[in-house]
Amino acid sequence: MKLKLMDHLICPACHGNLRLKTESQEAGEIISGELLCECGASYPVSKGVPRFAAVPSAVKQSPDTVESFGFEWQTHKQPYSREKLKKIVLEQCKLEESFFPGKLILDAGCGAGLQTKFMNELGAEVIGVDLSEAVNSAFENNKSSEKVHIIQADLNNLPLRKKTFDMAYSEGVLHHTPDPKASLYNLMGFVKKGGYIAAGFYFKMDRFDIGLSTKDIVRRILSVFPKKFVYYLCWLTVPLNKMPVIKNIMRDRFILFDPNNPDDKFTWCLNFDFFGLHKYQFYYTEKEVHDMFYNASVKLKDIVKGKINFFRATIDE
Repeated sequence: MKLKLMDHLICPACHGNLRLKTESQEAGEIISGELLCECGASYPVSKGVPRFAAVPSAVKQSPDTVESFGFEWQTHKQPYSREKLKKIVLEQCKLEESFFPGKLILDAGCGAGLQTKFMNELGAEVIGVDLSEAVNSAFENNKSSEKVHIIQADLNNLPLRKKTFDMAYSEGVLHHTPDPKASLYNLMGFVKKGGYIAAGFYFKMDRFDIGLSTKDIVRRILSVFPKKFVYYLCWLTVPLNKMPVIKNIMRDRFILFDPNNPDDKFTWCLNFDFFGLHKYQFYYTEKEVHDMFYNASVKLKDIVKGKINFFRATIDE
């Protein structure tokens, strides 16, 4: 944790200012310590990360979901290629690289911090937030940067100041929260007027989708098995995605594959990301996501669509 992060942190319990008590420091990072509030709340700093999730009352997510994603992103610390990062950050947000220099960005649900790092390399200061132990990987992936900060916290109870960010970005995360629409609107409150909210959701078709339905049935069946069993079972998606003829049937009905990032490790990670032990996993039609933005509780303008079910909009209040 860098001292500069204190400018952005508040107590999630009372929204008061926090005081830092440092225990150990290394190369400009506070490695261990404690964040104290006048209301009596305290939050540990360990392994370089402020841990607001250490206080049970500050967490509104399912423990199974937290554990599953923590396992995933500590096991797969580097699943994204540079080209994949360009697609999920630039192309689907409809942004140019020139947008990022000097901006303050909230990466909501940062996982291993790879998008966080990418946006920082483009010139932004980025605060990456995740509820799981994936923050350990995110910290390691970004500790060399002076303008990246990693926090462990619940997206619906963030220890951050409202209306301060130039963009709140959330990719592949909100559909795993208890109330995705409420989570989206909550994030909007952290963006200043003229800034961007950019977020996406799992897609489903308007009509019956046998492929998604089959995958979701498989996911629900796998949910009764131990996490590591499901993880190693997902390795089978790697050879299945390479078998002539069979691979087309499997992709239609049972497994996921991204032709833009065909790396074996990414395929494995992608399928565990979908089939992992998540209590909450919602799917939306494009119209439903469209309506979330166009009927938002926060005033928006200049709403643009990136990939399917990913929108970016400008905060106008």
